[in-house]
Amino acid sequence: MTYSSTSPTPCVDRKHYGGLVVKHALVQANGNQNFASISTYTTAILFLGTPHRGSSFSKWGRIAARALWLIGSSPSMLAEVEYDSTFLLDLHTSFEAAVGDRVQVFNIFEQRPTLILSVWFLRWREFSAKYGGVKVRNIGLPVDHSGLNKFGSRDSSYQTILAVLINTMSAKSPKRPRQALNKQAELSIPLQLPMVRNDRFTGRERLLQQIHYYLQEDCQDMQQCIVALYGPGGIGKTQTAAEYAYHYQRCYTSVFWIDGASEHTIRQSFSVAAGQILKSWRRLNHNETAYQIFAKDFGVEDSKTSSTPTADQAVKGVIDWLSQLENNDWLLIFDNIDDLDSFDIRSYMPSSLHGNILITSRRADVSGYWRSVEVEKMSDKEAKSLLAKSSGFSGDMNGLFELLPSQCRLTC
Repeated sequence: MTYSSTSPTPCVDRKHYGGLVVKHALVQANGNQNFASISTYTTAILFLGTPHRGSSFSKWGRIAARALWLIGSSPSMLAEVEYDSTFLLDLHTSFEAAVGDRVQVFNIFEQRPTLILSVWFLRWREFSAKYGGVKVRNIGLPVDHSGLNKFGSRDSSYQTILAVLINTMSAKSPKRPRQALNKQAELSIPLQLPMVRNDRFTGRERLLQQIHYYLQEDCQDMQQCIVALYGPGGIGKTQTAAEYAYHYQRCYTSVFWIDGASEHTIRQSFSVAAGQILKSWRRLNHNETAYQIFAKDFGVEDSKTSSTPTADQAVKGVIDWLSQLENNDWLLIFDNIDDLDSFDIRSYMPSSLHGNILITSRRADVSGYWRSVEVEKMSDKEAKSLLAKSSGFSGDMNGLFELLPSQCRLTC
């Protein structure tokens, strides 16, 4: 842990049990004049893989330590970090009281188990714990423990941690600043989906509300929220995503539709999105020189002869535009993300700690990547309502519905 007597410094835990040391240090510094600067100048804490609830493997380590007590091993120290020990529970309670609301706390944990010990066919694996409480941002990464602070490349996990550090060190307060009116206008892009609103869309009210709850009400500040809809083809995932965009468009400054059928269609969609951003920006700004500078970020070298961004630069330009600190109320919809193997879809997602992403996919295993909601077949009531809207029939739907073949009823 580092601190300065002149300026606030984030505290970063990089070791497995280092986070417990940091928590204990801040508890001890609270109210102690000799160490007041530690408490005063700590404004943010990033835990990387800290076992807040201890380790189940410590029990076996304590047994080994007892056998080696003659050479200085300490079984009592390992007893304190056993899973859900009284010591750790008390430490966590005292730590929360010590930091209060003035310190930003980020807990970055691994989503893949870490192999602790392997003996023949027996393997012991562990996860680091989520940090309980309401004053923390829990961020899961698709790595094991060793991947939390060792990166072979600047992959999505690296970008996530980098974004946390940049946002933490550049922000004076965890609260987002109010935007100037002209900046708000520049970030507000009129909704332009590739399909018109389906006026026959019926039902799915609960599903739409659930999506909105996960993306808005259950989404914490300084956190990017991702929700995936999955289900078989033809079940209504795309129509539901489109209806959500139309119904809740006022909750977002911009909504972009990305065709995820292939990497090629994704890049094409980003080019379309870049064009929408440029068109909106030019409508608000009549300075040609300023526009040319802005357009170059999206791959438009000469705005007088061409307004079409190149695919490579369009992807980078849109992601950079979405990653701006003040641009935090956007929605990206990735439709038909069924190929999770030939390319990494996460490379097309901003690594910022804000924004919202809605995904549709036929693959049920998306639940291993993001918070997911299964789109189920319509209820009989919804199916009857859809049939009435589509056919214009105003008679007895119950009687007509019973005459339909069972296969059709299951499909509707």
